[in-house]
Amino acid sequence: MMLGLNKIALGFLIFLGSFWLAFSINFSREESAEFSSFSGPSWLIVGDSHTVGAFGDGLRQGMVENLNNSNLYFYAATGSRFEHWQLGKWDGLNLGSMAYSPVSAKVRYKGFVNPYWKLDSFINQTSPKNIVIALGTNDMALYYQKYKKNFSGINKDNYFSQIQKYIQNKNIKNCYWVIPTIVNTKLFDITFQNMFYDKLTSQLQKYCQVIDSRKYRKEITNQENQSQGCRDNKGSFLYPTSRDQIHFLKADGEYWGACVAKEISQIHRN
Repeated sequence: MMLGLNKIALGFLIFLGSFWLAFSINFSREESAEFSSFSGPSWLIVGDSHTVGAFGDGLRQGMVENLNNSNLYFYAATGSRFEHWQLGKWDGLNLGSMAYSPVSAKVRYKGFVNPYWKLDSFINQTSPKNIVIALGTNDMALYYQKYKKNFSGINKDNYFSQIQKYIQNKNIKNCYWVIPTIVNTKLFDITFQNMFYDKLTSQLQKYCQVIDSRKYRKEITNQENQSQGCRDNKGSFLYPTSRDQIHFLKADGEYWGACVAKEISQIHRN
């Protein structure tokens, strides 16, 4: 009788062990499924208000079309600078944010940025093969206030080397950094804008492909040829069209995003 009970108990323990093992495997799969369960390379994109807006819409659509891949993960926060993503300190930013993934709809909302949003966390949890960082406008605005009386000071600032060191240590297979277009020169002197972006480019280009949006032009006489106007010598430079002269109205923002997506896809395929 005792032997029979022991066999029953042993069988029950084996059953529980098998159940727990299966549960553990499935649980770990669910944790990693966010990036691994979709075909093609995974893309992590972080950005600011441009990415929250029409630029982000154009970039996402363009990457899906050009790369034939919908495995894109977007995280963007209005007003964000690189240090927000690096440190995870959001200083109460509450101007809107966006999260998008292949398995969930686009989300835009007014409210505080999720406190767990940190570039380290996204990279460590998902191990993306490709990363796109679309930042620069807010960083430039901050440092313009600091150096507007002496533009040359920007060249000695260690801010750029800190970004370079961070990117270098992450060892991302394919890194793309999207530099924004020129904003209203009444807000930020064009000389400073160019100095800031050129300095950022020189520090990053060894570790990231720098996509310089300042070069994009838009064909304004023939709407059918707009897709050919991104790097064409004809037409006008892409320039902010909103009242604040920093952001873009829907069509213009989507056009800019499409241009960036097209260039990234061409580099990526080569």
